[in-house]
Amino acid sequence: YKCYTVCWGGSGFEQSLAMHPTLGQIQRGKLCEIIQVTPNWLQTCCSQDKLISRSKCPTFFRPVSWPVRRLLPPTSTDKKEMGPNLEEGTKEQQSHPVRVALSGIRGSLRSAIIHWIRALGASVDDAMERHKTTHLICQVAAPQQESSSTSELKHEKAKEWGIHVVSVEWLFHVSQYGFSGKKGGTIGGGGCESQFPVSPPKRMTTRRTNN
Repeated sequence: YKCYTVCWGGSGFEQSLAMHPTLGQIQRGKLCEIIQVTPNWLQTCCSQDKLISRSKCPTFFRPVSWPVRRLLPPTSTDKKEMGPNLEEGTKEQQSHPVRVALSGIRGSLRSAIIHWIRALGASVDDAMERHKTTHLICQVAAPQQESSSTSELKHEKAKEWGIHVVSVEWLFHVSQYGFSGKKGGTIGGGGCESQFPVSPPKRMTTRRTNN
């Protein structure tokens, strides 16, 4: 038997689980296997209508040992501190929301990323919108998922519109260290997007041979 415990994690969460009366009894009696998962895992299973292995997207499905941070841009009065774990942002932060679009990402990973973005307080755009979408999370697509030409066009249009093009690693990084990142953002209080660049996908070409 398996028992799934759902939590975000945070400092000391392992000790908290061990002290839980029900879970402690299960562990001592070895009644079943306890598997720790995030609310993201539960939401993804529901949206995909199937039980998904935690190893499918361990980055988003395993509880973390640090407090998850909100995805909010820094205020003009404080460019570094992002505020306590998962609290509401200031009016200034709420007036400049983070809006994310995805490219080349499909299946359970796409669902996991969407739920993670929303949990951090940002929103997801089905398609990029000029002057509204702030970030494009890009992944080189396999031919059967999304054509490389489509991904390349999205990448080029995002650059043209001033939208940050970043990798999936950026999302996980800012959830741990905040919008400015571990090393700090750009001069003027910007984010750490430049630390997670994505090269534009290359279009597939076919060669003709003479028989």
